[in-house]
Amino acid sequence: MELDQIVDALARMGVVLELQGANPFKARAFSSAARTLKRLEGALELIDAGKIDTVKGIGKSLAADIAAMRSSGRFEALEEVAADVPPGVFDILSLPGLGPKKVRTIWTDLGATNLGELEYACLENRLKDLKGFGATTQEKVLAAIDFAHRNRGLQLMNVAWLTADDLLDALGGVADVAAVAVVGGVRRAKLVTRDVDLLVAHPSPEAVGAALEGLEELSEVTAASDDQRACRWLAQSNGLPVEVLACAPDDWGWALAASTGSREHVEALEARGASTQQSGASKLGTPGVRLGPGHTEAPPEEVALYESLGLAWEPPEVRESGTLREAGEGPSPALLTREDIAGVWHNHTDWSDGSESLEEMAEAADERGLSFLGISDHSGYAVYAHGLDAKRLKAQGEAIAKLKTGSCRVLHGLEADILSDGSVDLSGQGLEDLDFCIASVHSVFGMKQEEMTDRVVSAIRDPAVTMLGHATGRLLLSREGFALDMDAVLDACVEYEVVPELNANPHRLDLDTEALRSAKTRGLKVAINPDAHHAGGLDDLRYGIAAARRAGLTAEDVLNCEEPAS
Repeated sequence: MELDQIVDALARMGVVLELQGANPFKARAFSSAARTLKRLEGALELIDAGKIDTVKGIGKSLAADIAAMRSSGRFEALEEVAADVPPGVFDILSLPGLGPKKVRTIWTDLGATNLGELEYACLENRLKDLKGFGATTQEKVLAAIDFAHRNRGLQLMNVAWLTADDLLDALGGVADVAAVAVVGGVRRAKLVTRDVDLLVAHPSPEAVGAALEGLEELSEVTAASDDQRACRWLAQSNGLPVEVLACAPDDWGWALAASTGSREHVEALEARGASTQQSGASKLGTPGVRLGPGHTEAPPEEVALYESLGLAWEPPEVRESGTLREAGEGPSPALLTREDIAGVWHNHTDWSDGSESLEEMAEAADERGLSFLGISDHSGYAVYAHGLDAKRLKAQGEAIAKLKTGSCRVLHGLEADILSDGSVDLSGQGLEDLDFCIASVHSVFGMKQEEMTDRVVSAIRDPAVTMLGHATGRLLLSREGFALDMDAVLDACVEYEVVPELNANPHRLDLDTEALRSAKTRGLKVAINPDAHHAGGLDDLRYGIAAARRAGLTAEDVLNCEEPAS
């Protein structure tokens, strides 16, 4: 096991023991060990050297468990105790606001062992009568279950994109394949999706099925349709549903547009074709192209299809409606691309809750061709993230000034907490030497809309604040954003010259599409930030760019496309 897997196993053991009502000291020992290992520098080296029991809080018994996990890849004790917990209880545990103690009460006193049983108990008003709950908690639990139902089966953009990347490579290697593309919601850069759709051009579409069954990246391959125009198969890849369509190379242009969607867009194309008496399956030539997630060039066969209908080609990300652009209106605006981006702000290091050093983050940014990198570790209020007090912030600034990292310029910033009263955690922080300051909400999410809006707007008014981080606090598929009057927030950003952030972490992608469009109509530039906590997190920039494209943003709308002032 790697360190993160060991940490997760120890934390889960603590939770399972607490669910079962085991000795609380034993449960806390596992949870505490997980936290210790997560923060411990050189933890793996100590484990491999057999010296992890020298760390405070990790005795010989825990050290033996850790060593066994490291060598065998299993935690047998966890497997044994977890087997006594109904699987659905862990689904209940995933609901916000329900810790192990409350979930144990739900399981033992209410008899609910899955979300369905808990929902039914809430609808019968039985949860509110349990000790420690009440009517308000019952309402929140019902809302959380509804959120879970609405998001069941969905996957984040990064999961879908990485799966699509692997499948694109695999299908591209199949004999006689003329072209392969990722289509559907993934090509349209939907923030969450239920499956991955792929289109394959092959001289004999029906022959693709045999090739699919031979790919180790796919399992459970089943033929779903077979007609003269196209063939379709359903499969799985790492548990994610996959749909593969195959067409003849001459049908590529229409098949690419039709399988990309959306339904409204395709119906509008079909209606246009019917009105102009154009055949959807026009002979558009042999494609010979491969299109993956984030591909921004217009494929010539698809462009030819739009031209044959008297239309301007539309980038896939903006095909969510049935609105079409006439050819006479000129081409669509050139949407943002990776090549437009000069650099990013909002990144963390091991000075707070990041896992890599200043030097490692700067080198990673330089390797990725970024001309500037912002470092914005947490302010002192964020004790949970080892936030920086004024002394450490000054020391970090001195360390940044001494960095030598090729052509990438490192900017010194701070991510300061927006406190519940609307003030920003800036006292004694030595702000005069900072290049930028991001203000973000990290706690007390349950305020009413008016109160939360006043809180955020108050922070925007602070003259030290230059950027607003992940404005709504949402976590896709995990947590709804808090109530916020976004128009009022964006108006305040305009008035006080504060830049709203599009947080590119695929769990956030916050601002959402509507807010990004509202920023654009106000002439308000946004900053796309990966919020990276390790070097690989810088690559999340691709998801932020995709989200920006869905909102119709161009390079002129994005601050990252400009070099910051010296």
